[in-house]
This record gives sequence, structure tokens and C-alpha cells, in this order.
Amino acid sequence: MKTDLSLGNRPDLATERLSLRRPNDRDVDAIVGVVGNWEVARRLARVPHPYGPADARFFLDHVIPAEWVWAVTLLGSDTLLGVIGLTPEEGADAAELGYWLSPAHWGSGITTEAARAVVAFGSRTSRPSRHHIWLLCGQSSIGPGASQARLCGNRARQCDLASR
Repeated sequence: MKTDLSLGNRPDLATERLSLRRPNDRDVDAIVGVVGNWEVARRLARVPHPYGPADARFFLDHVIPAEWVWAVTLLGSDTLLGVIGLTPEEGADAAELGYWLSPAHWGSGITTEAARAVVAFGSRTSRPSRHHIWLLCGQSSIGPGASQARLCGNRARQCDLASR
């Protein structure tokens, strides 16, 4: 069954350990806490540093409505650990997978698990043509690296996750 991938139809997603939901106003402090950490911010292309509450508000008010973005939380908890999303490419049936996660949870497999759920969702769109979901693995965007290796293979600089 195909899923409507319009931004107005962004469902909550769940995995064995995680709940993925739309980020909201309650997440401002957690967003600032994670993205304000230099070890996270230095790996992200689209965030200022230092990162404050006004930046988190911009993210919630302008990015969230325009992109498929989910807050990553543990099942049974509403505390934001990170964010994962798909950035659509203008005029193409493609999107780029992007994410950030609190360093306290690096190495736990959370990013990989969340990415698999988001890619599965992105692969079930209502459009009939083939879809591409890209993970770009440039040096500046690589965190601990294990998630990229699990999703793309150790040497991939760019991979099409939807075809995997």
C-alpha cells in the first residue's frame, strides 16, 4: 500500500525502541541543548553556532513545516534525543536524509534504527516513479560514523538508501 508523503500527512513512526513524532514547542530546550553542543553543531551544514532559543524557534516555525522532520524519542518517553528528516530536492522525486543526535546516545544504534524507519516511510509514497533518498557522507557531516557505515557501507560518500 502506498502512503501519502505530503507534509500535511506526516505520521508518527515507531520502531522497537523509538517513537518518532513531529517536533514541537516543548522541545525548544532539548533542541538548544543538543544543537548548541559544538560536537553536534560542527557536523551540521545548516545551523549557526552558538545556537540559542531563537534558532530553535526558527527551526520549529520554518524548517519543520517545510520538510519531513521527526523528533527522535525513546518509546514511553517524550524527551527529544535528536531529530531525523528528509529534505526534498526541488523538482525531483528525491530527498536527502539528515539527522542529529545527542552525543550521550552516540553509538547506541538509535540513528540507524530511526533512519531505517524514515527511509521505509519515504519509500512508500503515493507517487508512481522511483524515489531516491540520499545520505551524503562528507567529512564535515560525519559524526561517530557508525550510522553511515551501517546504512551505506564503510566507503560510501553518497548512497541511495531507497534502493537498499
